[in-house]
Amino acid sequence: RDVFIANHEVNGNFTTPLKIAYNSGLGAFNAIFDSSFVTTPISKLGLYDFDSDGDLDHLYRMGPDINVALNDCHISKKINTLNSSLKGTYRAIEEINITGPNFIVAQNEKVILEANKTKLSGSLNCNLAANIIVRKGACNDVVQKASVSNLNCGNATHIEILISNLSASGVSSIIPYTGGNGRSYPSQSINSTGVTGLTATLNGGTTAIGDGSLIFTITGIPSNVGTANFNINFGGQECTISRTVLPLGAISNLNCGNSTNIGFLVGGYNIGPNVYSILPYSGGNGGYYPTMTIVSTGVTGLIATITSDSFANGSGNLTLALTGTPSSAGTATFYVNIGGQTCSFSRLIMGTVVNPTTGKTWLDRNLGASSTASQNLTDSYGDLYQWGRINDGHELKTSDTTSMMSNTNTPPHNKFIITSVSPWDWRNPQNSGLWNGATGINNPCPSGFRLPDSAEWNAEKATWSSANTTGALNSILQLPPAGYRTVGGVVMAQGSLDYYWTSVANSGVSFILWVTASQAVVSSIYRGNGASVRCIKN
Repeated sequence: RDVFIANHEVNGNFTTPLKIAYNSGLGAFNAIFDSSFVTTPISKLGLYDFDSDGDLDHLYRMGPDINVALNDCHISKKINTLNSSLKGTYRAIEEINITGPNFIVAQNEKVILEANKTKLSGSLNCNLAANIIVRKGACNDVVQKASVSNLNCGNATHIEILISNLSASGVSSIIPYTGGNGRSYPSQSINSTGVTGLTATLNGGTTAIGDGSLIFTITGIPSNVGTANFNINFGGQECTISRTVLPLGAISNLNCGNSTNIGFLVGGYNIGPNVYSILPYSGGNGGYYPTMTIVSTGVTGLIATITSDSFANGSGNLTLALTGTPSSAGTATFYVNIGGQTCSFSRLIMGTVVNPTTGKTWLDRNLGASSTASQNLTDSYGDLYQWGRINDGHELKTSDTTSMMSNTNTPPHNKFIITSVSPWDWRNPQNSGLWNGATGINNPCPSGFRLPDSAEWNAEKATWSSANTTGALNSILQLPPAGYRTVGGVVMAQGSLDYYWTSVANSGVSFILWVTASQAVVSSIYRGNGASVRCIKN
């Protein structure tokens, strides 16, 4: 039931109630609680459907000398006054909208308008009506101010980093608050103190009812290293957010000539995961450097990305992750400019060859080879892998050795694991699924390629002019006699024998294509040996 209490106002104060009435549910305020109260004739009271729901459940006081008091905390939307003579107090939860041709306010009288929004139109306006008092807002559609009960700068979330003398990019601070009142607020900008040159900007919006947050976007160029402070005044609360301004990173030397290149690239094929280059540097000042991307030249289509971080104090390494699709085989070059130093490094882009008889597509060189056999025989030998291992550096013919067996698929080092006991494997216990086709756990081939199986090697061998090292070298694949590395870590037979791994493993051994001056056969060998890898397209 809606309850109405009519009051009389004297000098701005409400006095003894004139009448207490409530809606009985029949659409009228017709129940009077106490006849002993001083009452006014019921004809002085009227009903009006302010929320347009068809129910006359709001009382409107029509008398010219009686205050209008309307309160509905549940469904009241707005009050549209019907009188041309205004006097007394008008209240609404959302909005008071006063319209009409001419409004009259008696001299020395006052009208109190109390709502979240107050609109006046007609010949009377706020500037001329000095005796109109507006509470909770201002005239002409000014909204009640947003408020919060607590503004917690101490728990602000800071996005991105500020660097001295470097334009802020993507920098913001998110400040949580409690006790929001669901009201709108205008935009505001706050200049930094301490370290100057920055501005924190809050876009206009609406507070949550209860808990919420404010996002201040920070722009500008910080004048120096130190702390930039922003004094926030919002919703009746104040607090300060502080942002650290770091020095711009600097190094004294960047050594692209000693870069370490991880993973392989093939012309026309998208780069898979974990392909990157590592550049050593020295003389770091501990300062910050932003994320940067470098586009390849020569062979195009590649991007090297350095993720934002801080230099070490002294020596360290930069990691550049490679993405994209190289446009062709050849050399991709990246020019790096960071920390006050510049240099360039290059990545080899391998090509492919197709055997027209088998229809199979292969890489044009061994993994780790800098050239094909027709370009330079010695440079075409490439690396020697232990069966089942990833590209971790053990495959280099000059890698160190260790006798410590691995019990995981990826040893925590880059050493060639030597052994003198059965089953002459680098892993204990053995794992026969490490190079099992395209889904092999440790497939060392570039994305889109894998190790061939025994049948695929036999099919290729059948197309050679002779089943020996000469036939292998003169074949479509130009297979060089790269030799092998024993289970004891010794490199043997370079220039005279071919050892090419297959993906096949069985009974504790794995299979290779073994080529000599007089024969070419697929045969088994211990997995602890090192042999060449030539990859075939999936």
